[in-house]
Amino acid sequence: RTALGKVGQLKLSDAIRFRIEASGDLPLPTLLHEASYNYPGQEGSLEWAIWDQKFNTIEHYDDFVWRFGEDRVDGGSGREGAAKLYIEFDRERALIPVPATLSEINDLPALDVNSNRYGTIQGIGLVPSPAYNIKYGTKGTLFEPPNEVDLIVGKQHEALLSGIVPKSDYPARAAVDFVRQYFSEFKYSLYQDDPGPSSDPLSHFLLDRQAGHCEYFATATTLLLRQ
Repeated sequence: RTALGKVGQLKLSDAIRFRIEASGDLPLPTLLHEASYNYPGQEGSLEWAIWDQKFNTIEHYDDFVWRFGEDRVDGGSGREGAAKLYIEFDRERALIPVPATLSEINDLPALDVNSNRYGTIQGIGLVPSPAYNIKYGTKGTLFEPPNEVDLIVGKQHEALLSGIVPKSDYPARAAVDFVRQYFSEFKYSLYQDDPGPSSDPLSHFLLDRQAGHCEYFATATTLLLRQ
């Protein structure tokens, strides 16, 4: 669930979720991916959904080792990044944070590992353990190419977005430049004021307050680029 429309102070804890220790020849990835959602919910909903929820089981390469494509190792030179993630899962089934250029998971205390077309990695039969290891390259990605679902705006957002930019087939560079310019005066904030019960949180963010946390910027950017 998103926190769009949640008012007050969003961050309520300073707890550290996990730690990561790098090794190997490549720097740490900028982001670790946990899950993707590509379908804006029904009218009035502030939730995003997954259009195709199908997971496929990844075959074990060895005990507690799963491989995801050796072609991601840098140009055949053998340069590969590696890291240990210190995170203890508290449930039997959980999503595993990984880089998009993941090539291997090892020492993950799971019976099976699944993946879907959106690059989400799921551990099955997890048992408590202090850490697991990942390897990654610079090429390729866990994500499959986008399709027509990844262009859906949704009726609940059409009027709002049309008032900001006409729906058209812009060149990719022009679309990115437009979004960057549009947000140039916006501010990041973990606090949201109460716009009132009849106000749409996304409209309040884009047209009135122009300040919000990451989910506001991510949702607005996705929908503007689709528009």
